Amino acid sequence: KEASINFIKPGQSDLFAEFEITDGMLDEIYQMTRNGEKCFPEFITHVKDKQGNVVSEVQRKLYVRKKPQYREEEAVTEVP
Repeated sequence: KEASINFIKPGQSDLFAEFEITDGMLDEIYQMTRNGEKCFPEFITHVKDKQGNVVSEVQRKLYVRKKPQYREEEAVTEVP
């Protein structure tokens, strides 16, 4: 959906970034999208050099929504 990069200082060597999505985050996204709702989770990752110094910060917003064929049907209750 969108992303931004905050450059903190120039990278003078190889750079590394680790992206982590925990099971808890996945469960939360699943619950928010189970009936076809849209979800916009945001993640922040630090890009580091070989010495572990942060050279930039990446902010990423994703668009998550189940395809129609995978959405759970809402329970319909009949009123007598």
